[in-house]
Amino acid sequence: MLHFAVKNIIDDILFDYPNTELFEDQTGHIVLLIPNIETGLLLELNRDIINHLERFIGKVVVCNEIVLESFLDFPFAYKKLIKDMKLSQNLTPIVVLAKNYIDQHYSEQSVSLKQVADQVQVNPTYLSKQIKSELGVSFVHYLTNVRINKALKLIKDPYLKIYEIAEMVGYSSQHYFCNAFKKVVGISPTEFRNGVKKQ
Repeated sequence: MLHFAVKNIIDDILFDYPNTELFEDQTGHIVLLIPNIETGLLLELNRDIINHLERFIGKVVVCNEIVLESFLDFPFAYKKLIKDMKLSQNLTPIVVLAKNYIDQHYSEQSVSLKQVADQVQVNPTYLSKQIKSELGVSFVHYLTNVRINKALKLIKDPYLKIYEIAEMVGYSSQHYFCNAFKKVVGISPTEFRNGVKKQ
């Protein structure tokens, strides 16, 4: 009944997207396919779905998204998403809550270790140690990775300017964003976008 209710909530949110496909796989994951949607809108829609579901069921909802160039890429992408979801199942509840909060609030420039610690009601030092121990990276490193991974999805949209993408993923300036992007990806956002265009 819970899964039935969850699907109904998602259906209501997606009322304006008639070509979507929603199904439950053999392991109980709910999979949603939305064709021809702008990446920025997809990320917003995902956050909206999570917020509605968490308010309804009173539990943390673990969710992930991926942008496909073609439906032929779906089998590989689906396996990667399931693998990422399984990793979350091995985390302690505190880190799951913290990770979920970061994943949903990465676009806010004010996100900090103290803010996340306050949300999950633990000491910042303790949370920092737990994140490092379970995720293998520091809080700042994880936040940066989340932001840059979202940017990698957005950068494929040719209509979005680099400074717009920077703002959408939580950076106050294009310069700071470009430096963070280059540290994670190895090349600048412009070079990455040009490479995507050539492909």
